[in-house]
Amino acid sequence: MSRGREEASAGWRFYRGQTRASPGTVTQKQAGLSIPRMHPPSPALPPPAATVVARFNPLYRPYLVVTIGLTMVATVIGAPLAIVWFLGAGQWWARHYFDKLECQITDRALRFRPGFQ
Repeated sequence: MSRGREEASAGWRFYRGQTRASPGTVTQKQAGLSIPRMHPPSPALPPPAATVVARFNPLYRPYLVVTIGLTMVATVIGAPLAIVWFLGAGQWWARHYFDKLECQITDRALRFRPGFQ
């Protein structure tokens, strides 16, 4: 295990810009200068989570209407309902579903809410 890893595993770190002296060079202590300040790690507070709100493609609405309508046409019972679906009920439902879709992404979680809630 290298010396830098030992220090890191012990919980100590140098401040940015400070380096270790190579063998044969005069250290700051030998030159009478101050010793580099080192400190134990402080308990890290999580940074405030940046929330990204996803937007959905508006072409998803007609896709819902067509796929559900074709599924209805393929069934015997759904064929008469498909007429009502394509004449307006499907468009209303798809618009309502699309407006309720929600997706938020943080650095720790993905929150997805389907449109039928």
